[in-house]
Amino acid sequence: MSDQWYVKTKNGKRGPYSKQQLQHYIDAGAIRPNAGLGDGDGNWVAAVAVEGLTFPAEVLAQLRAAIQARKAKSAIAAVVNASATGDADVAAVADATLAPPEDQNPPTTDGLAEDSEPAEDSELAGGNSQAIFEFQQRSHLLDERERQLQTLQEQLNFRGDELETLAQSLQQREAAIVESERVASDRESEIATREKELNEQSDQLDQRESELRAQREQLESQQVDLDQRLSDFQQQSSAEHELKAAEDETARQRISELEEELSDSRQTLQAVRDELAAKTVEVDEREVQLQSTEEQIRTREQALELRSNELDDLTEQLSAREQAIRQSEAALEEHGNLLAEREVEIGNRHNEVMNWQRELESIRSVADSADLKTKQAEESISQLKQTIADQESELSSIRVELNQKSQQLDEFQSGAVRDDVDPRVQTTVAAIAPVNVSVDLPADVPAELILSEKKKLLREFAARQESLSQREAELMRREAELTRRELDIIVTADSDQDAEVDNELEPTLDDEADVIQRIDEEPVDEEPVDEESPSEVSPRPLRAASSWEEALGRSREDAQAYELADLDDPRFGPSIDEQSQDADAEDQFFDDVLGTVAGGPTDSGRGLHGAVESRPAGSTQVQLDIVPKDRLPSEMLPSELPEYDAWLDDEPTAVIETESAETYAVSDAIEREVEPPEVVDRNDNDFDAMTDLSRHDFRRLEYEQRFGPSSRYDVDQDETMRVDVSVHQPSGTRDFATLVTSGMSDYPIPMPNGQRSVRAELLLYATHIDELAIEVLRSAAKIPYRKKHGLSIGTTGSLSDLSNQLSESHQQDCVYMLPVIESDSKPIPAKETLGSAIQLFWLVTITDAERKLIETSGIHKFLSLLEKNNHAVFFDLTRECYVKRKGWFRR
Repeated sequence: MSDQWYVKTKNGKRGPYSKQQLQHYIDAGAIRPNAGLGDGDGNWVAAVAVEGLTFPAEVLAQLRAAIQARKAKSAIAAVVNASATGDADVAAVADATLAPPEDQNPPTTDGLAEDSEPAEDSELAGGNSQAIFEFQQRSHLLDERERQLQTLQEQLNFRGDELETLAQSLQQREAAIVESERVASDRESEIATREKELNEQSDQLDQRESELRAQREQLESQQVDLDQRLSDFQQQSSAEHELKAAEDETARQRISELEEELSDSRQTLQAVRDELAAKTVEVDEREVQLQSTEEQIRTREQALELRSNELDDLTEQLSAREQAIRQSEAALEEHGNLLAEREVEIGNRHNEVMNWQRELESIRSVADSADLKTKQAEESISQLKQTIADQESELSSIRVELNQKSQQLDEFQSGAVRDDVDPRVQTTVAAIAPVNVSVDLPADVPAELILSEKKKLLREFAARQESLSQREAELMRREAELTRRELDIIVTADSDQDAEVDNELEPTLDDEADVIQRIDEEPVDEEPVDEESPSEVSPRPLRAASSWEEALGRSREDAQAYELADLDDPRFGPSIDEQSQDADAEDQFFDDVLGTVAGGPTDSGRGLHGAVESRPAGSTQVQLDIVPKDRLPSEMLPSELPEYDAWLDDEPTAVIETESAETYAVSDAIEREVEPPEVVDRNDNDFDAMTDLSRHDFRRLEYEQRFGPSSRYDVDQDETMRVDVSVHQPSGTRDFATLVTSGMSDYPIPMPNGQRSVRAELLLYATHIDELAIEVLRSAAKIPYRKKHGLSIGTTGSLSDLSNQLSESHQQDCVYMLPVIESDSKPIPAKETLGSAIQLFWLVTITDAERKLIETSGIHKFLSLLEKNNHAVFFDLTRECYVKRKGWFRR
């Protein structure tokens, strides 16, 4: 006999179950004695036939009663059919079936039967027919109720299957919950949804339970109704028995049959109740399972909540770390800007040194015989590099000895026979260090003298490097001035006039440029450049810049190098190790130059000795050809540009804030190499006439002179800070509309580090006018004064107060830049009206990623992206973001 059993259901089978489990279900009333049990191989038996399973005596008695009731019911149906068809044999068989046992025969009524009349027999037959008809109706009702109970049982089975499906779905959802731990943002919503579904299912179960209870109450009410009808029928039978004795016996028999039928019905109802109890137990078990599942889900929720708290803590730690990294990145960015500027200077020096190196390589061809001496000298120089700080006294003594030997060597100058030198070999190591080498060495000069001379050159090179560092600091200070003047001068020049302007801005070259110049010991001071006064500059036609390369005034940069990721993670930026490698590469570059000068291992002894031997006979100095080269406008100093500092309003010191937040002070009397041109205020004669006009009227007159007639003047209703907007339609050479603020300059913008405040106005270029452009311009005009962060070229701001109006656009930030039209970039002279000039800034709306690029990498990198994407200067909130994702970031 198998130990694993399956319970047969209408939809299949359930299990397997052990006998202990089956006995547990039997004790709970869930398994009836006539339930089908199988061993899984298709063999099914009644549960009462399985060995080891015991059923209560009441259950077995109910089962036997139910069997007898079914038999009686079938017999009654046969009698009814026989009465209807007149089949006496079938009726006799049915009566025999319904006849009680012999020991339980009811009392006879033979006398009554013998004395009865035919009329009474006919009446009895009529009464029997009526009773049979009522019995048939009740039988049909019972059948209908049985079908309803079966339907209810099927529904309960179907509900059990649904609960199983629900359990499986809950298991799947539990797996989904484990999977959803990876997505913290959707976790809470999924948990809420599942909790809602469980609540709905629990409500459905409660509703179903209430329905079952209602059906149970209905069955009980029906049973009460049947009992009432039975009592009524008994009363009616007793009344008829008093009238008709013969009919009484038949009525009693019918009543007994009905009682048996009612008992069968009660047993059936009891069975149904037992089944309902079993289903209720099963539903309770399902509810327990659901509660356990809910408890597991709550446990999961608590774990998820703990995980969420851990993620929040980790997020806070990451935020703090990100803030620290941003601060470090800002410091590194500042250092990177300094390194970039230094790299430009080093690049220029590298080109010069490469030219000198090529000349030195041509000299090395005449010194192949000194390889051994040069290697020894190189070893000495390597040791000298390590101990150069401790050998200052030794170098001084060597210099004295060198002077003595140079005097001795001058005596042998007349006997020198080395006059067959290639005239192209005219170079000197003194070009690297500003010093005169005024010695004349014969061919047999000793190695010690060469070594001492190389040591001298090394020290002079160190002095030259220190001098370059000082000039680097000065160039860094002037770079801020150069940036502003580049955008102001180059942007409005025609392509054919740019070359002429650049020639005017470049320093005047000497007519004898090819003549060999001697390098003095001190750094060469740049000669003043003749500048043209603002009145002498020829007027230029009004137009926008033809290209962003023209607007930048410098060579094209690789814009791909400036593209950042959307998140702008500082972890993907240049590391400190990379910057230190750049610094090491810079140091290695100077070491290579020193090795070249001192005669390194690869020069085969072609060092200073070769340079001395290659000089012309009778010459006491080694010289270098200095050929001036053309310079780009971006390589010029701000003091060499025309109209220099014309916008400073005769202030003694002008403060310029660059995009890297570094501030430099330019003194008019000390730092400038040329006298600045006198500021000419072309509207001085008009100020006296405008003293009675309001400041708004004054600006309207100035705007109409610059931008043409005003077609609309939008007055601001904000009384705390009134900023009007003047709209100028296209006119003349301006084929676009211009929007400019009026009132921003009434609120001087404080600058950091004690700098003087700035009065400014904003303008926009647009192809059409709408209210949103006016609101954007007005909102951006109020940001610098309210934020108190200063205003300069490259300053960024957030248009957060227009978030609703700009909800459909990604451009919810702005940057303040110099106008790309020359006449618009010039300050408005208003010293007597407002106390200082008004500087116009061009407003450009940008995205959040572009704002991060400007704040972290500077305005020049953003300008390169504008150039790359051929950015239109007109106001457009629908353009795409120029900062793209890196390929590695997409992966």
